[in-house]
Amino acid sequence: MIDYVKFEIKGEDAENFLRISEFYKLLRPDVYRKTGKEMKNLLVGNDGNFKVKKVRDKVTGIEYLKVGFSIHTYASGGINYDDLSFNRLAIALFDFQTKYKVNLDRAVIHFMEFGVNLTVPEPPLKLLKCFLSYRNTPFSRPEDSGKEGLYMTRCKKSRFNIKVYDKGIKSDLLIPRLRYELQVKRMKYLESTGIKTMVDLLDREKIRALGKILENTFSQILMVNPNIDETKLTLEHVEFIKQAKDNRFWDSMKETDRKNQLALKDELRRLNREFGFPDVQSNLQKKIRIKWKYLFYYVGKERILKTLRIPLSNKTNYDAPAFRWENIRKRSVKGTPLR
Repeated sequence: MIDYVKFEIKGEDAENFLRISEFYKLLRPDVYRKTGKEMKNLLVGNDGNFKVKKVRDKVTGIEYLKVGFSIHTYASGGINYDDLSFNRLAIALFDFQTKYKVNLDRAVIHFMEFGVNLTVPEPPLKLLKCFLSYRNTPFSRPEDSGKEGLYMTRCKKSRFNIKVYDKGIKSDLLIPRLRYELQVKRMKYLESTGIKTMVDLLDREKIRALGKILENTFSQILMVNPNIDETKLTLEHVEFIKQAKDNRFWDSMKETDRKNQLALKDELRRLNREFGFPDVQSNLQKKIRIKWKYLFYYVGKERILKTLRIPLSNKTNYDAPAFRWENIRKRSVKGTPLR
């Protein structure tokens, strides 16, 4: 569900966070990478859980904090290869605000990652090669992505990135798991959801809207089905499939032959459906929808923790009345601190 977030806090919230976390001991001047000179109005720090920047506004002179951390890792006691349900997300936010005395309704989000882990029948590395483009922007090819290219492909847009990778390789899991997520760099992209501050992540309707965006974005990705039976295709179609796997083929006509490009994309999708069994993209889209719904409604401890024999980080009783959703939500009404 929700993974990494970056948010801004000011005034009392910033002071409380620095004091309780003792981050003031870790902050140091940031430096320019090329020159090594210290940057003005910027202090940075990293303790493994949080990344913090203390910024001074050049115009007003007001100082504020930019904080980044993985809610998923925070909720799971240092790991992020289990499934984070909406219930545990709420518990983690409740714990964060209570511990650091930060009002979630004043913590303004400016970056967010959200997505799902999918159990897939195909080897994830095989599937990564099937992602071609999203709205004419190509996915990175493995050979062009350095070390990350061994297990990841991504499509970079101005407001967000689409990221797909083999979760099993990164986490040493025995079961094949594909991670599909969106990295939102400009919150304008999520304007329709109404998500602005951290407290909005406790709103069921807004989280439900995130799931729809996740699925809708995936539906617009251009893929090639790895299971197409080429023995049933004409020679022309076989050659077309071969060309379609190369993003340079689509780039070459992006500006010069827009109409033909759209027709060829429709043709590729038709061949994927009619001659590829199973229909990989449709199946993955369905899995995304089902998994988001599962995470949204699941209220118990994640089964994968038991399957992998991973101990919980503490002895918190998640079934206690204080941690039930209806009670958590009462404590997170906008404007009311979770204390």
